[in-house]
Amino acid sequence: MAPLNTPPLSIPIRTGDDFIFENPAVSHQLGVDRNDMVAPDVSRVLVIYTGGTIGMKHTPEHGYIPLPNYLAESLSKVQRFHDPQSSSSINRPGLSRCSSSESLDSLSESKSKEFGAITNTVKAVEQDGQIKTFQLPSLITPVKYTPLLDSCDITMADWVRIADDIQANYQLYDAFIVLHGTDTMAYTASALSFMMEELGKTVIITGSQVPLTEVRNDAVENLLGALTIAGHFVIPEVTLYFGKKLYRGNRTSKISAVDFEAFDSPNLSALVNVGINIDVNWPLVLRPTHIARFHVNTELNPNVGSLRLFPGISDSTIRAFLAPPLQGVVLETFGAGNAPCRPDLLKALKEASDRGVVIVNCTQCRKGLVTDAYATGKQLASAGVVPGADMTAECALTKLAYLLGKSPNNPDYVRRMMTKNLRGELTVRTPYQRFSASTNRTNLLVNILMKFAARSKVAVRKELEDEDQDLTMSVEEEMLAQKALGPVLLCSAAGSNDLEGLRLLVESMEEMINLNCVDYDGRIPLHVACREGHFRIVEYLLLHGSSIHLRDRSGHTPLFDAVLEKHADVVALLREAGAHLAESEINDMGPIWFKAIKTNNLKWVQVALNAGFDVNWCDPIEGRHGLDIAVCLGRLSMFKVLLSHPTVNVKSVDNWGMSILDKIELLKKKSNLDVDTSKKISIQTLEEMEILIKNKSN
Repeated sequence: MAPLNTPPLSIPIRTGDDFIFENPAVSHQLGVDRNDMVAPDVSRVLVIYTGGTIGMKHTPEHGYIPLPNYLAESLSKVQRFHDPQSSSSINRPGLSRCSSSESLDSLSESKSKEFGAITNTVKAVEQDGQIKTFQLPSLITPVKYTPLLDSCDITMADWVRIADDIQANYQLYDAFIVLHGTDTMAYTASALSFMMEELGKTVIITGSQVPLTEVRNDAVENLLGALTIAGHFVIPEVTLYFGKKLYRGNRTSKISAVDFEAFDSPNLSALVNVGINIDVNWPLVLRPTHIARFHVNTELNPNVGSLRLFPGISDSTIRAFLAPPLQGVVLETFGAGNAPCRPDLLKALKEASDRGVVIVNCTQCRKGLVTDAYATGKQLASAGVVPGADMTAECALTKLAYLLGKSPNNPDYVRRMMTKNLRGELTVRTPYQRFSASTNRTNLLVNILMKFAARSKVAVRKELEDEDQDLTMSVEEEMLAQKALGPVLLCSAAGSNDLEGLRLLVESMEEMINLNCVDYDGRIPLHVACREGHFRIVEYLLLHGSSIHLRDRSGHTPLFDAVLEKHADVVALLREAGAHLAESEINDMGPIWFKAIKTNNLKWVQVALNAGFDVNWCDPIEGRHGLDIAVCLGRLSMFKVLLSHPTVNVKSVDNWGMSILDKIELLKKKSNLDVDTSKKISIQTLEEMEILIKNKSN
């Protein structure tokens, strides 16, 4: 028993119907710097449940087996994993991935939301390729595959299915979590990292060694940790979360079948370490280097394999393995890329390479890389074997399938690209030797500013005290100064269109610069540049890793700011980079949309449409659309602009049950009776609108 004077760990304070717990660990976490977090209060995370141990149930006959809806029902009983204010979320545990009538047809396609209910839009890709849209009453919306897959049975077709589901829901969610079995999780993480080109959002793959329903398990911590990271940070990579660490997916391997720390990334440090604090290693996080939209490549070549060398392996074994239709192979060699130097073995490899088979040399060791420092390694290279650097065997295999799928008839191109760093899967060797004592200018600018600010104080002190003052800064002081000055300097340069100053900051602070640092209002430099319409600054920021998906404290992306200020060129550039308006942003922009239609602001409306604003958006109270506003005010030119949009719906009705044609007929009658000509809409205008509507509907 603790002494009486020992403070309790948690003190519950009752406020209304809720309990608030004062906890030292929680208080410490709440007091840390949140500048790297996503600003909005609610993030939308799509959880895709493919199968695996995490959702299995133990049965006497078959042991642990996956059961439909078992995971969702289990999660609904744990308050931290569902919305406690929405009782309906328990009754609708999940959305099935396949087209079975029991799962999809039981959920009605959404036309209207129940007032006050928190719902998320989910798109499901059917087996015939069609996409259906549903509303699920859940903050974290699960998409369940049917049948649930054991990770040992995962195929390349399943990788394509996962990638397609993420692409279909890409604009609806801030982040994605894939629940997966552990046996082939590293393969799936590597494959998705290559398939998802120009990824700008967080994708986390996780699972567990012990099912969620067991008393002692790792499922709760893995899922909760993945949800926390996905909901708070924008890490635009395919990652793997396990054992309180977030790894780059294509750097991981499963190292244990019995430990909770089942995965490791031996050649690259973890991107995130989760403890009392959540520490993100931002210099390691990949950043975009060119402007392009998110795209999924679904062409994977299945004619690949992996061959692990062993002492005394025969040339006949190698020839049989390399026989057609094999087009790519990962050769797992000894040490730093060494293999037997027997002539018969090298001849077999050379013949296969000349035939067009791409052979990649990867080490069997957990840690290290393939080099040509030894004679045996050089002989493999002369036989046409490509060095795989420090790629894992799982990564090299999926990279081969990806590249051979894109260029199946160009082995030289595939060999060349296998040595390139595409998704952070390998370490690029520098041409010179590095020394720890080399000059580092990372905090040069910060030190100059801090020492300059200290000069006046030092001068005064020297007059009063005849002592030398220590002007050195600790590492902690430098980091604090960098965090304090970085957002101010970057946002100032972005707002004043100072491209040279921005370049100086980036070059001076090198890899430690964080172009996604936020100011007091949660805005990054890209927000500021987009609002001001500085095209060159926006382009520079995009090319140096600034995120188009980060939102400020109002929940708005840089694209939202560019639309508000009618910067058409900036909007076009952001859209080219894959920016889109979130569903909440479209609702925030709705009243501004109606105002622009009322005032006949054609330029703003066109910019909003170019940004991806929904031309069929309606207000939630009366259900009016933009076309309704244009008709009721007689804005013929605006009406034509809206009607020319390819997705406009001319057959919609408002909440009073009136269509656009009904409103035109009503206005015709009113025009004949209205005495005030200043507010009257001409019959000719109404008739022209009516003809245009009928032509569009036909």
